[in-house]
Amino acid sequence: MMKNNIFKIGFFCLLIINGVLAFVMLNHPRPPMPGPQAKADLMFKISNELNLSESQKESFFTSAENHQKGMAMIERQQKRLVKEYFEYLKMPVVDEEAKAEKLNEIALKEAEKINMTFAHFEELKSLCKDEQKEAFNGIISEVQQILLGERRNMPRLPRD
Repeated sequence: MMKNNIFKIGFFCLLIINGVLAFVMLNHPRPPMPGPQAKADLMFKISNELNLSESQKESFFTSAENHQKGMAMIERQQKRLVKEYFEYLKMPVVDEEAKAEKLNEIALKEAEKINMTFAHFEELKSLCKDEQKEAFNGIISEVQQILLGERRNMPRLPRD
């Protein structure tokens, strides 16, 4: 009888703890994902910190738009490949060679994204005049932190 009560108390305690955790998880705000506004903020922050001229801004914004479109296309392709990769779990016998090839395709898409981003910032660097290149180096350090997930939020524009 005593053991039965202990189990009942333990069960209700775990039930309450699970309820509280579910409540917190459902009501806790998720960290914002970098969306169009955050990307626009970053573009304007970069153009302001580099003190880009109007013609430099126009070239940079066009490059950034092309970069975003290219990245979106690669990410769609990569998601499709990942879905195909996980389809191997449904097969009774997995062709390890085909699975390894699919994983290699996914890795190549990741490399393509990194190369595309590098080329985008290389293009920005080529737009910079000599006096802007020192500020460019600082911006690249910030961008690296964002790309590597070392910074949770995109940098914000300074408020006047």
